[in-house]
Amino acid sequence: MVNALGSFSLDRFQRRRGANPPCQSEQQTCADFLKLALASSPTFHKLVYLAGMKDQTTGHYRDTTLALMFNGEEIDRAAREQHEQTFSGWLCLNLLQQMADLTSYLAHIQSGQRDALRSWIESKWYEQLLPNSARPAERMLFIGDFEILLHLIYTDTWVPAVERTPCRDGYVSGKLLALCGQA
Repeated sequence: MVNALGSFSLDRFQRRRGANPPCQSEQQTCADFLKLALASSPTFHKLVYLAGMKDQTTGHYRDTTLALMFNGEEIDRAAREQHEQTFSGWLCLNLLQQMADLTSYLAHIQSGQRDALRSWIESKWYEQLLPNSARPAERMLFIGDFEILLHLIYTDTWVPAVERTPCRDGYVSGKLLALCGQA
């Protein structure tokens, strides 16, 4: 996974905020930096990046680029909050929007998309995308929707283009449109 912050320098961040930003706590500055660095990324891309910052054993969030500027506690707090907000944002998307976002992410996988999908299905990798604070109902909704999307993409992505319907960022199958009542 590419580090979303790698191309975003502290110097560029300070220029956007002004030479003499108002006095703020470092936690807010870390949160601002993280939000700004991820602002142009689609929701699913953000979700993957933020979940990737989380140590699955300890639940603490870490990032080597942010660690050059902020302490671990500040990074953990800012990333945890951003992860929770991004997760909530994903849950608010309808299935068609989630499908477009997920297929946009998959488009960045150069080869072996079908193998990646199969691996995600078998390992249930997507469960690692959940923030620790997710409630049982949110977990069920996320996992249920995600498994539907994976199944549809896995079985329908390789349908001839004539049988697919245009969507915001790509194509979705007629099955998903029927499922959403838009066929």
